[in-house]
Amino acid sequence: MLSRGAYIDCLLSESNRARSQSTPVSLVVIQIDRGGELLRLHGESVAQPYLDQVWHALSSTVRQTDVVVKYTASSLVFILPDTSYENAKKLAEKLRQIALAIRPPWGEEVTISAGRRGSFCPAER
Repeated sequence: MLSRGAYIDCLLSESNRARSQSTPVSLVVIQIDRGGELLRLHGESVAQPYLDQVWHALSSTVRQTDVVVKYTASSLVFILPDTSYENAKKLAEKLRQIALAIRPPWGEEVTISAGRRGSFCPAER
């Protein structure tokens, strides 16, 4: 999993590759809603291991060619080469369900948002 600092470089690299090969690239963002509030409320020593467990489960679910960026403490961005919008949409929901299945240690349920940022395919434009 890469840090936020790598996000722009990876996105530009994958976009350029997609453009040169006329293949799609999609983005999926997974966020634990109110993640910052959860860190403050339950403390970093309790909340961070839970977040790390969720991120590990999600990042091990995607292909080796997908790029996973820890954008914030409570959100991940998946850069998905050779992935159509429809496939990104399916993956976003699958990732959301996996994240929801991991229960936080404090017992309170969390909500997870999953968003897709379309698919860029130079051949279609």
